[in-house]
Amino acid sequence: MKSDKSRIEFIEAKLKIDNYQLDIIEGNLLNRNFNRYSVELKESDESFITFYFTDTQEMKDLLEELKGFIKIDLNMNDSYKTITEANWMNSFTKNFKPFEMIEGVWILPLKDVEENSKDLKIKNGGIVIKLVPGAAFGTGLHETTKIAAKLLKKHIFPRANVLDIGCGSGILSAIAAKIGAGKVVAVDNDPIAIKKACETFEINHLKINTIISDLFKEVYGEYDLIVSNILFEVLVNVLKDAKRFLKQKGKLILSGIITKKIDEFLKIAVYNKYELVEELQMGDWYGCVLENIRKEGKDHEKI
Repeated sequence: MKSDKSRIEFIEAKLKIDNYQLDIIEGNLLNRNFNRYSVELKESDESFITFYFTDTQEMKDLLEELKGFIKIDLNMNDSYKTITEANWMNSFTKNFKPFEMIEGVWILPLKDVEENSKDLKIKNGGIVIKLVPGAAFGTGLHETTKIAAKLLKKHIFPRANVLDIGCGSGILSAIAAKIGAGKVVAVDNDPIAIKKACETFEINHLKINTIISDLFKEVYGEYDLIVSNILFEVLVNVLKDAKRFLKQKGKLILSGIITKKIDEFLKIAVYNKYELVEELQMGDWYGCVLENIRKEGKDHEKI
């Protein structure tokens, strides 16, 4: 029996923010692994960010933390309301417009594919990822996602086996599959995120394996490329554990490192026998490609 998705309820809270605060807020949300929000950018100095919370405690905890380093003008009595996921998706889609995520890769809301794909100047060979807003969405707007996508697009090769750790809505996995990866496995510890990723793969007609797992715990096999766009502390664990799942000379693509921790992160990479192949910075965020120069551990059963 199918559940009534329209009756899943969230608390919608809309904040007015100064545009210069947006990067600070999004960086904090990334570190909290919170991605249920949308941004309405204005040409003036002030814009709006709308959050979708599962309960009042989650709302209070997050907003209290944000108040610690930015000024938030929020009247709790009249600035939030209960909203169903169906209405949330409609509200989010109004602000979520087609855009070129990185050169040659376009993100299109599903409802706008037929309408907008004719007007967008998508060159031959361009990659189009259709997306439906919803719970645990990730839209590719954040700089860390763009870094990971750009590095993945550059270093992937035909028939490569790709593992996406912390897949979220599945954008990076979808890009890998559309480029021509041989096998793609998408992993996340959040069942809602995996459900969302499966939706993304289905509407893009992609066959991608999904696993609910705390990082590599339920993962098997060896991969040519492992990509992960998560916060710094988790990336350190990914870095240490990935060698058991990377082929000799396999590449690890990591994004989500704040610039002030670059040196610390690269020292950990060298200690764990990786060689830096490429690095990329956007704003205050950093990503890198590391090559596995020493194979450790035993082989795993392939899935």
